[in-house]
Amino acid sequence: MRSKAERSSSASVVNQNVRLPQCIIEVDKKIAIASGTHGKLFTIDKYLFREAVKQMRKSFVDDYSELAKKNKVPKILLYLSTQTPSYDDDFSGSFVQTHQGFPHFINSSTIECILPQFDEYVELISSRGFPRKLISRFTGKPTTNSKGNAYNDYYASSEMHEYPLQMLLPISSKYVS
Repeated sequence: MRSKAERSSSASVVNQNVRLPQCIIEVDKKIAIASGTHGKLFTIDKYLFREAVKQMRKSFVDDYSELAKKNKVPKILLYLSTQTPSYDDDFSGSFVQTHQGFPHFINSSTIECILPQFDEYVELISSRGFPRKLISRFTGKPTTNSKGNAYNDYYASSEMHEYPLQMLLPISSKYVS
């Protein structure tokens, strides 16, 4: 993977007259988004948000391309989400309506950029295990997260992690002698 400095140097140049909100860090006239602030930027400046999404997608493509080139064995690309990657960017609704779920901002166009470097592609859209009650790993009792939620309805559940195994075994078996 590329270093933070290398990722910053490949970022999109934005309008230099735009006043950057606090959730944006300017690095050599390029933008970087502070973690967890996408929604704030979406509300403040949709143009800058679009530019940030382009930058994140480019970094994703660059990082996955580099990873794929370094691996000389057969590679299977797994897309695991609660939503299909076949969506158009629509910045007219709320932030949650526009980009909910994981992986953030990865659409079919982004996947198509890296797909030729992989031998297989598996797309798994599922909401198995949602919502899942949060249990403290320390006490074993129900708990809440920092936002006060008692359920995980966002990140991939344990069941979602187990399900790809069933799909990947038959595909990967043709690469094992």
